[in-house]
Amino acid sequence: MKILKNEIADRNIGLDLFRAVAVSIVVVGHFFEHFSDLHFTNFLPDGVEMFFVLSGFLIGNIFLNAEINSKNELLRFSKKFYIRRWLRTLPNYYLFLILNILFVYLGIYDGIINFNTSAYFVFLQNFSKPLDLFFWESWSLAVEEWFYLLLPAILVSVVVLFKNHFVKAYLYTVLILMIFPLLYRIFTYNSDADQVTYYLYFRKLVLTRLDSISYGLGAALVIKFYKESVYKSRFALFTLGVIGLMILKFYVIDWNSFFKQTVSLSFESLFTVMFLPMFYFAGIKQKILKAQIVFIAIISYSMYLVHLPLIYLIKKYCFGYNQIILLVIYLTSIIIVSGINYLIWERPTTKLRNRIL
Repeated sequence: MKILKNEIADRNIGLDLFRAVAVSIVVVGHFFEHFSDLHFTNFLPDGVEMFFVLSGFLIGNIFLNAEINSKNELLRFSKKFYIRRWLRTLPNYYLFLILNILFVYLGIYDGIINFNTSAYFVFLQNFSKPLDLFFWESWSLAVEEWFYLLLPAILVSVVVLFKNHFVKAYLYTVLILMIFPLLYRIFTYNSDADQVTYYLYFRKLVLTRLDSISYGLGAALVIKFYKESVYKSRFALFTLGVIGLMILKFYVIDWNSFFKQTVSLSFESLFTVMFLPMFYFAGIKQKILKAQIVFIAIISYSMYLVHLPLIYLIKKYCFGYNQIILLVIYLTSIIIVSGINYLIWERPTTKLRNRIL
């Protein structure tokens, strides 16, 4: 509880709720995909897409609030940004990468270990081609890490062009990161694609999905300079986002269509980012509810990494149990294991990062 009290003081509870909703959609959705024919997530936003736009939004705020006025300041800030991001994300990633390799090697669940496994250590498992061996949830983490790497580099390059005008450089960087993945999807369009091809070659590659995070970057810029207007429009934006996603989910379903493989992914990011203002400006006063939201938010990264290994273990060792009992076992295990991982591994490495900085 002491940890939660310290966390709550410095957090936007609405964005924590956004993160908690995202991870809940992912972990519960994957459970039903493996244990049931009920695909209730068809009626919900994509949890990973929510993570992407939230990540872009938070990173955008970090850069926009840094009051950067020159290339040299941006270079110094970018160095700190790399240290903060990598010491925050890499320890957990490598821990679970090694655990996944170990579990596959021991035959605890299926997968392939070979020379290509080394690609996972440098986030190349889905850069331009899918490497579908094991640790399948890591595809989104590769997208995130490459975005962290590329954003400051592009920003620095564009700042030089605009003679240290940071906001203008930021805007053009957002546009670059929105446009180039779309152009790559257009260039690699496959008229013979089926559902598997669509997911592996369009939805889950680094080069095709970097733009999803950039929509969060754009939202950070809009809210910074048009905060009052966005606040007044939050309900309308949320409604438009819901309608837009429903149209994409139920009326754009041809895997081999040009629109599905290219522009629809851009629209999905755009409609998802429209949810952010409603959460960003949300005020939650009930202390117990706030504590629960913050708890799920701070262990969400661990939950994302834990949930699929737990599904495989439950499928192997709890076969035959009632589905409701399996769901209770699954959710309880996720909370316990993620909480322990946060306390003994993730939080200490984050503290180490803060001491280094």
